[in-house]
Amino acid sequence: MSLRTLFVLMIALPAFAETAEEILATFEVHPDFNLELVAREPLVVDPVDLRFDEHGRPYVMEFPGYPDPEGANGAIVTLDDTDGDGVWDVRTVFADGFQVADSILPWRGGLLVASPPDLIFVKDTDGDNRADVREVLMSGFDVGNQQHNYNGLSYGLDNWIYGANGGNQGKPFWPDAPDAPMPLGSDDFRVDLDAKVFEKIGRSTGGFGLAFDTFGRLYETHNTVHVSHLVFHGDYLEGVPTGRGGSLDWDISDHSEGSTARIYAIGEQETRVNHPEQSGYFSGACGITYYGGGAFGEEFNGNLFVCDVVLNLIHRDVLVPNGASFETARGRDGVEFIASTDRSFRPVNLSVGPDGAMYILDMHRDVIEHPEWIPDEIEVNLDLEAGKDQGRIFKITPKSGVDSQQPSFSKDNLDGAVAELAHPNKWYRDTAQRLLVEWAAEDAAPALHDMVKNHKTPHARLHALWTLHHLNELDNDDLVAALADESAGVRENAVHIAAQYTDSRKVRSELETLASDSNPRVRMTTALVLGDAIGSKAGNNDALLAIARSDADDPWTRLALATAFNEAPTDALRALLDDHAPSDGEAALSETLAQIAARDASPRDLSSILAATSSWGANAQRTVLNGIASGLDLRDEKVAADDISKEGSTALAELVDSENGQLASVAWRVADELSLPRTEAQLARIARAIETAGDGDANLDARLDALELASFAPLED
Repeated sequence: MSLRTLFVLMIALPAFAETAEEILATFEVHPDFNLELVAREPLVVDPVDLRFDEHGRPYVMEFPGYPDPEGANGAIVTLDDTDGDGVWDVRTVFADGFQVADSILPWRGGLLVASPPDLIFVKDTDGDNRADVREVLMSGFDVGNQQHNYNGLSYGLDNWIYGANGGNQGKPFWPDAPDAPMPLGSDDFRVDLDAKVFEKIGRSTGGFGLAFDTFGRLYETHNTVHVSHLVFHGDYLEGVPTGRGGSLDWDISDHSEGSTARIYAIGEQETRVNHPEQSGYFSGACGITYYGGGAFGEEFNGNLFVCDVVLNLIHRDVLVPNGASFETARGRDGVEFIASTDRSFRPVNLSVGPDGAMYILDMHRDVIEHPEWIPDEIEVNLDLEAGKDQGRIFKITPKSGVDSQQPSFSKDNLDGAVAELAHPNKWYRDTAQRLLVEWAAEDAAPALHDMVKNHKTPHARLHALWTLHHLNELDNDDLVAALADESAGVRENAVHIAAQYTDSRKVRSELETLASDSNPRVRMTTALVLGDAIGSKAGNNDALLAIARSDADDPWTRLALATAFNEAPTDALRALLDDHAPSDGEAALSETLAQIAARDASPRDLSSILAATSSWGANAQRTVLNGIASGLDLRDEKVAADDISKEGSTALAELVDSENGQLASVAWRVADELSLPRTEAQLARIARAIETAGDGDANLDARLDALELASFAPLED
C-alpha cells in the first residue's frame, strides 16, 4: 500500500456529547419529510459545498479558514458509506492546501475550485482518489472578506460555467495574459474555459450561491433580500440608461416587508450582533437552491429553498410567473420548511443529489458573523473559533423515502447518455448534457435530432436542443421546431439560440411570429434577440412594435424593447407616437428612447423629434421632452440652438409657451439645455409664477405648476 493510498481515512466516530437522535430532536421539519444526519465531525468539518460527480460520488468543500484563513487548510474530501446504513463513514482527502475556497463544480473528470484569487482545476489521473493535477485556469479575483469572495460555480443550460460575484469584485485574467485583466465590477459572470471567453452577465446581488431553474433562469440571494431574479443578461443593456440594478429584479418575494421578509425561527432567537433590528427577519440569507430532483412530489418540484444562517432555518419559496419576471410565495404561512433550536446550526448551502434528496451543509459555528461586521466591544466577548472543528451534513427526503442511485455514464454508450436527458431528476439531465458536450459526441446527433422534434417531455427537448447547439449539429429544422414548441420554456430557450441563426430567413420568420406569443417572457426574449439581430432597422419592425403595443406596461419587457430600439430610437419614437395616444408604459418607453436619441442623435434627428411633438398629445410631449432634456445633459458635445431646424425650434417655442405648467416647465428644461435666450414674455411669466407660488389663497395644483416654472427663475429671484 502506497503512502498516497493512506489518505483514505477510516474513521470510527467517538462518543460525542450529542447523539444523532439528540441532534435531530432540535429540528422541526415539514410534516411530509424526514431529516437524517448523514455526516458529522470529525468525518467532515466546516462544509460549504457538496457536489456529486458523474459516478454519483460526493465531494465536499471544507472551509476551516473562515473567518481567519491564517494557517487554515481547506480541503476537498470524498465521502463513502461502507456498511450501507445510509450514513457516510469514510473520508478521503481528494485535494487540500486551500487557504480560501468556497465552491466546487465537476468538470472534465475533475473539479473546478473557486479559490480566490484563482479558479483552479484539480483531477485524479492515476486512480488513487487523490488529485495529482492542479492547474490555475484563471486568476485576479479579489481576496477580501470571506463572506464576499466569488462563489456559486454552476454549469449553465447554455454550457457555460457561471459564478456569483460575492461582492469582492476583482479583475480576472488568463494566466498567459496577466496584462489583459477583465474588471468584474459588480456583475456576476460566465466563462467558456475551452474558448477562453469571459463575460459579465449582469448586476450581482453580491451574495452566496446561484440557482438555475429547469429552463435556465437565474436566481440569487443576499442577506436581507432572500430571492432575486436576473431577468436577462446585462450585456443587452449596453448604451441603454437603466437604474442601478440593470436587468436584476432585486426582490421577487411577495412576502417582503420593506427591505426584508419575516421568517419563523424556533426556540430562543438570535440577532445579528451588528443589526439587532433584523431579529425575526432574513438577515443571513444564502445557499439559494432550485429543487428539480423529481422525488419530492409535484408540490415541491420547481421550488426555491434559501438558508438563513442567523436564524438557523431553511425557507421554502414557490415560484410564480409575474409578467416577464417571477415572484415567489411562501411555501407555508407562519412556519419554515426546516428550523432548529440549535443556535450553532448554520446552514450555508444546499445540494440536490442523484437520488433526488436534498442535502444541507451545516458549518456548525457558535459565531457565524464575520468579525469585520462585529463591533469591537462585542467581539472581545465572543469566541470566533468555536465550532471550527465541527460540521454536519443532513439529508432531506420525503416520508416515502428515495431510491438509492448508481449513475452509469459511459462514452461508449452515447444512447444511454442521451436517454438521461429525459430523466425526471435535473441532476441527471444536467450531467448527461455536460458529458455529451465534454465528449464532443457528434455521433449522438441523430438521437438528439429525434429528441428535439419528438420527445414527449419538454425538458428532454430542451437539453437536446442546447446539446446540439454546442456540438454545432443543430440545423434550422430543429430550431424552427423548437421555436414552435408547445412548451413556453422551450420556445424561450429557442429564441436565445436563434440569436446565432438569424441569417436564416426561415428562422427569422418564425422568430417574428413570436411577437404575438401567448407567453410574456417569450415575447420579451423575442424583443431582445430580434432587436439585437436587426439593429438600426428595429425602429420600423412590425413585430417589435407589436410587442411594444402589447407589453410596454411590463417594466422588464419595456427595458428589453429599449435595448431593441437602441440603434433606431428616432424611428421607434415616431412609430410609437404618431397618431397614437400612448399607454403609461409606452410613454415611459418613449421617454427612454428620447433620452437615447438626444444623447446620441445628430442635430437633424433631434430637430425631427422636436418637430414631431406638435402632433402628439400633452402626455407624450411631456415624457419625450423629459427624455430629451436628460439626454442632452449627457452629451459630450452640446447642441447649439442654431443647429436646430426652424420646424424644431418653432415646435419647442410653442411648448415653452404652453398654458400647461408641467409641460411648459419641461420644455423650458430643453430650451435651457439648448441655450435658447429667454423672451420678455417668458420672463414675465416667471414673475407671475413666483407670485402664484407664494399666494396661500391660490389653488394648490396651480401653485405646484407655478413652482415648476419658478424653478427657471434667475437665482437671485
